[in-house]
Amino acid sequence: QALGLIFSHSTISFAPGLGLRAALPEALAAEDAYIVHFGDPATPDVVWEGPAGTGLALEATIPLEAGHVIRLQSGDALSLTAVRGDTPQYTIVLDTTGQVSATQALVSYMSAQLSADLNELIPPAG
Repeated sequence: QALGLIFSHSTISFAPGLGLRAALPEALAAEDAYIVHFGDPATPDVVWEGPAGTGLALEATIPLEAGHVIRLQSGDALSLTAVRGDTPQYTIVLDTTGQVSATQALVSYMSAQLSADLNELIPPAG
């Protein structure tokens, strides 16, 4: 509701999300985890965390809280930080090119048209 999204369907729910894909199959600095976050890595606002050094690429679909969507709309940058224990090892700031307009377009679609599209594709039961 903080985003102005109102939706009613008997079998579907939805939330804004972020897709994550990174080719980091090996730990580069003996890290044991990665976090995706806003702000300083010493005091991060974490949106996702996962294990490092699994031998696999990182892939995740991250449901976003309203506050995180608002931060994306404001142009706040997300970062990927490798951590060992509680100590940041290195940080990669993710590119914000097009972030504000893409996030605004997503929220606009979700608030104005998505509900109608889903109700047409999957009519509510009853």
